[in-house]
Amino acid sequence: MLLRRGISEDGMLNECLIIEHSSHFHAVHSWVKIINTPNIRIFLPLSLQKNMLDFNKSYSSDVEIIDIKNLIRSIIKHFLKFKSRPNLIITTPPEHIMGAYEIACMVLYILFKPKVLCVLNPKKWKVDSYYSGNQRIRTKYLDLISRSLLKKLYFKSDLVVCESSLQLNYLYENLGVRDNVKFFPGRLSDVYPSNLEKNNIECEIIGILGSVDIEKRDYRPIIRALSDIPIENRPKIAFLGAVKQNSMHIIDEFRKLGSDYFYSQNFVDEDTFFNLGRRCSILIAPLRKEINYGSECGTGSFADAVALRKVLLVPKHIPIPEEFKDFVLHYQNLKTYIDSTKSVLFVNNPNVEHKFDKFNLFNVKEYLQLNF
Repeated sequence: MLLRRGISEDGMLNECLIIEHSSHFHAVHSWVKIINTPNIRIFLPLSLQKNMLDFNKSYSSDVEIIDIKNLIRSIIKHFLKFKSRPNLIITTPPEHIMGAYEIACMVLYILFKPKVLCVLNPKKWKVDSYYSGNQRIRTKYLDLISRSLLKKLYFKSDLVVCESSLQLNYLYENLGVRDNVKFFPGRLSDVYPSNLEKNNIECEIIGILGSVDIEKRDYRPIIRALSDIPIENRPKIAFLGAVKQNSMHIIDEFRKLGSDYFYSQNFVDEDTFFNLGRRCSILIAPLRKEINYGSECGTGSFADAVALRKVLLVPKHIPIPEEFKDFVLHYQNLKTYIDSTKSVLFVNNPNVEHKFDKFNLFNVKEYLQLNF
């Protein structure tokens, strides 16, 4: 009985291993807060550890960060020492094509049954026969193996958490119905960095979410809308994600408009994200239709709006999950909304702020009903 309740024979609490195969640092931090146990370690790729350290510093957190290449050894070592499985929290599994190490990790996850499994891009979990004839055989089989393992993991985990109700429905339709699947965007609405500036809300800053990447986002509607506004009335622009190398010309396009702007070619740390984002009157996520954002492909834009407690505009082709409809709106003519940024709809409106309470730490923990 002690082992099933997550307590080892010598009375020690089992380790909680948070596993991140990608770069969703905000999700890792949110789960640290949700779990709130003293025995947590974070595993993520070595190249991303500095960014995670910056996150920990922003929140005055002191969680050990370890190269994910040491994960298999750590899981086996824990099992041999305590004769029980560690609590595995997989914030991002290897949802893309895997190599040998990622496949080995997946097999181990299936054997040890994760406590929590987060699904970010459900389309990657669907096993289908779309493979084109010119794909390399090795790539085809790796992809097929990875998707088959993901589907197996979906049924083996204690709790599956996806980003929205639309994704939950997609999982049910394409992978099958199972007990204990819930949705949570990955950010909390009441947890801020320790260096958050107070009273920093302004009226004329537009926040553009996500990395500046022309393959994923279409900035032309924003440029057209700003061009139609007299230069003396144009709002400031804040790019709240790093500029990709393929998209520096987009910054040049905004520079020509004559608006004040902020951008970074490097990782936008959490202090900067919050101190800029909370000053914005409105957020825009100009997501491209081709990517199929929504139920099939995940987007962190909803989670960013939750964290910043701001109204978010998305293109009309993006389906808005029911739980976000209080603060996410479709746009066709962006100029109409940008001209309205001084209205009470977007600026420091307590009625809008109240809509984010369902995503605070207490309510999310109560909803997820995790038992460690």
